[in-house]
Amino acid sequence: MKINANVDVIERGGVAAGRSFTVNFNEKLARMLSKGIYQNVIRAPIRELACNALDSHRAAGKRDTPIRVHLPNSLEPYFEVQDEGVGLSDDGIYNLFTCYGGSDKDHNNEDIGGFGLGSKAPFAYTSSFNVTSVFQGVKRHYVMHKDALGKPHVTPMGESATSE
Repeated sequence: MKINANVDVIERGGVAAGRSFTVNFNEKLARMLSKGIYQNVIRAPIRELACNALDSHRAAGKRDTPIRVHLPNSLEPYFEVQDEGVGLSDDGIYNLFTCYGGSDKDHNNEDIGGFGLGSKAPFAYTSSFNVTSVFQGVKRHYVMHKDALGKPHVTPMGESATSE
């Protein structure tokens, strides 16, 4: 989704230069951005990850290919969203997926996302979740979890060659 950012130009004269605001990214801010923005913490990860999967299918030219969503049941108590989209490189995981506010979808109106928060939505409900990404013949596994200070953290768990 294209995000419009209006920039005000301030004329000043004879005063010192200002400073940009900063962010203290701590457990409180992470919780607010991952949980505090959602009214329903169970629906949020389902919706946000499904939207990301649909955006990935669009980017890969697979609009008509359905994504797969597995909801927990008594025999298989896990939630999973799987797509056949473009995937993320290791760099993409570290610099996009795990970056609050980081998005590559804010320059067009075809993507659903654009704020860089959706991939973190599982933290609204749980303190850890797994991510598997297939990109250019490499399948990589990660655990997204809260560290000892309560801040989101990514730990790589391994990679292997794949034909997927």
